[in-house]
Amino acid sequence: MFKFARNWKLIATVTGLCSLFAGLTPVFAQLNCGGGGDFYGQGVQLTQTGRYAAAYDSFACAFIIDDQRYDALLARIEAAVLAGDYGQAATDANRLKDRSYETFNHAIGQYMAAVEQNPNDVRARMMHILLLWAAADDRAVLFAAGQLLTVDPQNALALLLRGSSNQYLGDRVTPAADFQMALNVGGENPDVYSIMGSTYAQTQDVDNAFMALDRALLLDPNHARSYYFRGLTYMNNDNLNAAVRDFSTAIAFDPTYYDAFFDRGQVYALQNNYDAAIQDFSAALSQYPNFKLAYIRRGVVQEWDGNITAAIGDYAQYIQLNTRQFLPPQLAQSGTAAVNLRPYDTAQLQITLNAGQMLSVTTASSGVDAMIVVIAPDGSTPLAGSDDPSPGQRTPIISGWQVPAPGVYTLYITSSDPGRANQGAVDVQINIV
Repeated sequence: MFKFARNWKLIATVTGLCSLFAGLTPVFAQLNCGGGGDFYGQGVQLTQTGRYAAAYDSFACAFIIDDQRYDALLARIEAAVLAGDYGQAATDANRLKDRSYETFNHAIGQYMAAVEQNPNDVRARMMHILLLWAAADDRAVLFAAGQLLTVDPQNALALLLRGSSNQYLGDRVTPAADFQMALNVGGENPDVYSIMGSTYAQTQDVDNAFMALDRALLLDPNHARSYYFRGLTYMNNDNLNAAVRDFSTAIAFDPTYYDAFFDRGQVYALQNNYDAAIQDFSAALSQYPNFKLAYIRRGVVQEWDGNITAAIGDYAQYIQLNTRQFLPPQLAQSGTAAVNLRPYDTAQLQITLNAGQMLSVTTASSGVDAMIVVIAPDGSTPLAGSDDPSPGQRTPIISGWQVPAPGVYTLYITSSDPGRANQGAVDVQINIV
């Protein structure tokens, strides 16, 4: 189940992180996060006086100092929107959604309430539409964009995101006109081109993706988001060396860009550079510890590389993060067991085993990309497991695993692809000798 998508360690200290950024990009190079100041309060004051770029930097420092200050990250998004830095705002909105969905979802409600209280509040409407777009609620985006344009007919963000959401919904006629109007209103804005490019990249419109992203980078050669999505476009078109180059450049300009680490790791895996792939997946996880896909991808590469113990640990961590329902345990023994999985289900087969016995397990399914993990009698320790035993082989196999001690072991069976609604029957073949 290896597909495209995220051992650099995020520096926790303020001075270390600021020195890491120094020299990489003018935005981060200008940051001075020392001195113990109230950066959040400074950001609020700067926003109130219309100094949005400076406010962004202050909120960035507040978030660098304490990466649990999701209110600072949200305020940074708003500063970026007001400054016209829509690409950065979009990247940060996705970070907020990943890192604290509760804060992200609450913010959608807050901005909606502000709009209801004052329909002419353009700032609240812009933030509301951006967060809806980050949530991939495209039909809600279209409705909100229409309302915003009645209040502010020349709003570039509303035009841009209306075009983007229509493209995601399959419209191949009207988005180009909306994108052009956004450029007419906002001028040659690299952030407009970046969101155009990312939309085209993710809807497989390769020529337009390259055109828009190349234009964004011509206008702003330091634009990390545009390098990332151009790298994604190269990757999806099998130009792996170019993809690595662009992902690496995105990381150089934004060392916190965990998506770029993740996708560069995927390219390295496809190039059989397993050590580099594992380092990049670990880098993504150091910044986003609940990154489910990174656990799966790192586990798969470690399984390919023969590091089974580490792979099993990643698979078990993925199961804990991805499972919404553990199905009731059912007894199993040598032979065939059948389980029926819905999305985010994990089945539990309990098997009584004696020390020294050999356990082998395989699965077969037409609807589920399965993964299997054996859990010790203590109910928590992973001992054996498999997802993709080798490149191109997507049938997990545990072959001849020797039981260390007598007891009741649990075999977890789940889908290893959280990006799709995998469901259906799984036939589990168990052999105990």
